[in-house]
Amino acid sequence: MADVSDLSGDTSNRFFYDYEYVRRGGLIFAAIAFVVGLLVIFSGRFRCGRKKQLGAMTDDL
Repeated sequence: MADVSDLSGDTSNRFFYDYEYVRRGGLIFAAIAFVVGLLVIFSGRFRCGRKKQLGAMTDDL
């Protein structure tokens, strides 16, 4: 893989990216999103598609 020093060296360009930094940031974001997803799945708080169990309904009207 080419090092940043091997490139043209023109860092004054507005769209110059340090791809190692972008890659590391993306991996950190993906790991955090994965852990949050697992927490949501295993928390049991969100029940998609399941009906809530209602207590015994009485008709006292």
